[in-house]
Amino acid sequence: MANLIIESWRPVRLILDEIGPFRQGQEIFEFDGVSEDGSRVPANLYMLLARNGRGKTTALEAIYGLFGMMADPPVGRFMDVRTGGRAQLDIRVVWSLGSSRQSAVLSLWTGSDDPMGSWTEDALAAIDADVWERLHLSPRDAGVRASRGSTEGAQRLFDEIASERGRDPSLLYGGSQTLPTVLYFPADRRIVAPIEERAVKKPAKWGYQPAQMFSSDGPDWDDSIDNLLIWLEWVEDGRIEDLLTFLNEQLFADVSGKVIRRPRRHDLATYVSNVTGEHTLVGLSHGERALLQLHARTLCHMTSSTILLIDELENHLHPRWAQRLFASLKEIVSRSAMLSVIFTTHSMGLMETFRDDVAEPGVVKGGYLIEDSMV
Repeated sequence: MANLIIESWRPVRLILDEIGPFRQGQEIFEFDGVSEDGSRVPANLYMLLARNGRGKTTALEAIYGLFGMMADPPVGRFMDVRTGGRAQLDIRVVWSLGSSRQSAVLSLWTGSDDPMGSWTEDALAAIDADVWERLHLSPRDAGVRASRGSTEGAQRLFDEIASERGRDPSLLYGGSQTLPTVLYFPADRRIVAPIEERAVKKPAKWGYQPAQMFSSDGPDWDDSIDNLLIWLEWVEDGRIEDLLTFLNEQLFADVSGKVIRRPRRHDLATYVSNVTGEHTLVGLSHGERALLQLHARTLCHMTSSTILLIDELENHLHPRWAQRLFASLKEIVSRSAMLSVIFTTHSMGLMETFRDDVAEPGVVKGGYLIEDSMV
């Protein structure tokens, strides 16, 4: 099968209906922002602001669930028929297969026979797209299939994803994989030290999947950030040095003498040194470990076409650490042309820092207030 080459990948719209708190009619999220020249374009850093219970998490779970239907095994809320609901995600994509190159809107949907929202020629032209591709995902006893209404280009994407699942990444920042993935960090991101016997072992969830969730870290060795760093030390391809350089810049740039060292092979552990000595990763503060996990998982598991979802960005973090995470996300986005970050918050302080009216190189910010007022 000829490879589908993706040149541009950016979510533009999410439509939800009869799902979670959105049961009184459709809720539409337009993922647009303002570019440096002042024009409206798809955002690559998008904030959903609302109090708890207003649907922030539902929106992220819907995006994760749509791509999760193509994972092996399928994951996400749409695999449980009892949850019901309809969802459609529209993505502006530029891709090519052989000599054929398309600028398109790709609609992924589930829960209804027909798409919830259509794209006219004028609507396509407004975002510089020529074709409307459609992928109708339907759960079946034997798995998930591309159902009636799917178009040829979308079917090729579905088939390519199925053929590439499980392939190991070999570069950071998604440099070795181009097919789309969704990385979802739910609100519960507790960090627990591993309790199992340490071993040189490929981390869980290491191979490519179109959707992966990273919640609590540990206590199983397979799921721990400790294991991830040990594994990268053993593969000896340069990723461990590059990853630790980025982590140390983001975590300890303003802390004199504090640094995460390369893992030690004799005891299969990673140490942090500072002016008073050294300790293992367990000795990091909860905020430091939370940022370590989020950054390391993102850089290692992302592809070049990634949607990164973070629920309640400020969770488990002191306000200072939340601000640092926000700054580092802007750094990653500016370095990765096809990475889009969608995060939720109910922090008014973070909203003030977000400043979607201030242009920044490589970053297109957008946001949505789910309710009319925040108190």
